[in-house]
Amino acid sequence: MISTERIKSVLRNSYYIIANTLIVLVIVVGCAHLILSRVSSSTVHNYAGKLSMEERVAYSHMSDSEINDLLNSTWSPAIGGYNYDEWVGFKEAPRKTRYVNVNEYGMRQNSIKPVIVNELNDSVWFFGGSTTFGYGVTDQETIPAQLEMLLKTRVYNFGRGYFYSAQENQLFRQYLKAGYRPRSALFLDGINERCDIGVYQDQMRAIFNKASNYSWNLTDAVAPVVLLTDKVMTKLDVKFSQRGADTAPHDIHDFSCSPFGVDQPLTKVLQQNLLERQFICAQYAVKCVTYVQPFAGVHGVHSDQEALKARERATMKEQLTLLETVWADSGAIFITNALDNFKKHAYVDNYHYSAEANQLIAKEISKKLVVEKENVP
Repeated sequence: MISTERIKSVLRNSYYIIANTLIVLVIVVGCAHLILSRVSSSTVHNYAGKLSMEERVAYSHMSDSEINDLLNSTWSPAIGGYNYDEWVGFKEAPRKTRYVNVNEYGMRQNSIKPVIVNELNDSVWFFGGSTTFGYGVTDQETIPAQLEMLLKTRVYNFGRGYFYSAQENQLFRQYLKAGYRPRSALFLDGINERCDIGVYQDQMRAIFNKASNYSWNLTDAVAPVVLLTDKVMTKLDVKFSQRGADTAPHDIHDFSCSPFGVDQPLTKVLQQNLLERQFICAQYAVKCVTYVQPFAGVHGVHSDQEALKARERATMKEQLTLLETVWADSGAIFITNALDNFKKHAYVDNYHYSAEANQLIAKEISKKLVVEKENVP
């Protein structure tokens, strides 16, 4: 028969074990929370100190302090990042900084003059992905800003990171449905083409499910630890493997799609998106032009082999080869030659153009617009 003292001893030891475990767990969760809070709220990173030699050349017109101001306001989620946006998934978060200024609708300024949505009518609307938005360059150095100076007419920058033709179509339609009418609409497409929105959809599904139904998982109690561990393991995985090349936006694109269980090649999806664009433009009597952008690693000089690895370059070439006939058949205008005579490194990172490259691309678009205008009977 177990004695009373024995029972008390077992209960006492069990209590100490459980209590100490809970205390340690609280401490670990608290420390993980503090680390994540500090990292996520940090707005200052020394980007200039991490630039490659080639990237340094692209920023030769800026001091280290200016580079850090620009890139922090471009990439830091504490300053910018993305916000949810109906129909199209997400938009560039509003921000007001020295070099990057975005209004509440996700439109970027071209100069010190703020973007006023009520002045959209009879202006040029410019849609595209992050190269249109101008990741890594100042407001005045983006392609739409350079085009505005060349055309001497107002150009609105609707560029958003990761956006591709289908999202651009929906964003375009939303503004048309609101009653705004542009003088013309320009689309700069290419490296972002894919089967569906994809980016941030897992997060949106999680938020939707959580809002729709009450659910609780044990991992919710230790979420900071799980998230911190995942971030650490991801960094180690990237550092000690070749995963660095797998995290590029275009690299997650499949060249075949299966909407509703029906297999379709990416060429068919792009063709449908371009036909939809033509329909929208005709429906609202808007002059629209689609341009095919220079592809990093294919067009222009990209001498940074670490920023853009050989496998990524091959993928970019494969994507262009696969889709160029679809663009040509739809009447898209290729400006892939815009950087042919530019003998300097033309990119600020793996995919995004330098300020000088943006100027050349804007000039090529302007030149094509002038030729097109002259050919109108």
